[in-house]
Amino acid sequence: VYELDRGAAHRLRHEIDALQRELSTLPATGTHDAAVIRARRRRLNTEIGRAERALDEVARVLGPRPPLAATA
Repeated sequence: VYELDRGAAHRLRHEIDALQRELSTLPATGTHDAAVIRARRRRLNTEIGRAERALDEVARVLGPRPPLAATA
């Protein structure tokens, strides 16, 4: 049995944003242990790629979100 996660797109966007923020805060490799920073950067990029692929799949399976109804 499969269950559609209608909140997946929202959750994945937040996850990608958080991962990208973390990636942007990593120090330059010359200032700290370069191997540790490179490994963390590689892991973050892998996680971002996975989340982006999952977001693409959500968009493909669920289609575009309908526009919100206008309220007066």
